[in-house]
Amino acid sequence: MVSSRAPQAAFAALLVLSSVAALEATDPAPGPVPVVSTLDPLRYSGTWFELARLPDGDMRRCAGDVTATYGLRPDGHYEVVDRCVRRDGSIDIAHGEARARAGDTTGARLEVNFLPRWMRTLSVGWGEHWVVAVDPDYRVAVVSDPERTELRILSRVPELEPERLEPLMARLRSQGFAVDRLVRTPQGAAGIVPPRVVNVTT
Repeated sequence: MVSSRAPQAAFAALLVLSSVAALEATDPAPGPVPVVSTLDPLRYSGTWFELARLPDGDMRRCAGDVTATYGLRPDGHYEVVDRCVRRDGSIDIAHGEARARAGDTTGARLEVNFLPRWMRTLSVGWGEHWVVAVDPDYRVAVVSDPERTELRILSRVPELEPERLEPLMARLRSQGFAVDRLVRTPQGAAGIVPPRVVNVTT
């Protein structure tokens, strides 16, 4: 895939402006982490490109081209394939599973697990993966966790106009998310085509 530098520079500028706005803000302490009222599993399925994220361990491992692909299974769980390009140019692929949290009626409070399949039945290794925002067309989504320590901006395309993200950034800031600390995820550096994971029917 080929992307111009202009959208990347504009998005970086948007992150800088978000940082300045956060310094000027005097909002009270945030309340509980919100999630979307109803997540459509079929529409959420497919490949998402990561546009930005809060710094974490994955950033030390991955240089860019980060994607997450969800395939809906008959039992309502998702097969998950996370993929990125390492700093040495090799491809890192992780296979996992996502499911709605027990008792959740929105379908947006997901739990993910990348341990071997047989270990997932032991109720270990499940991490929170809450969908806190998604646009009506399921083209942009945001995932976080109950403590707001994770924040990932996702899109169906590897580059997105900053104008489309400005209202989203403002909304996330008002909800107590640390948008000023977001780091842009390079996309298209290696021309990687994300894996195609379709809904599993067998």
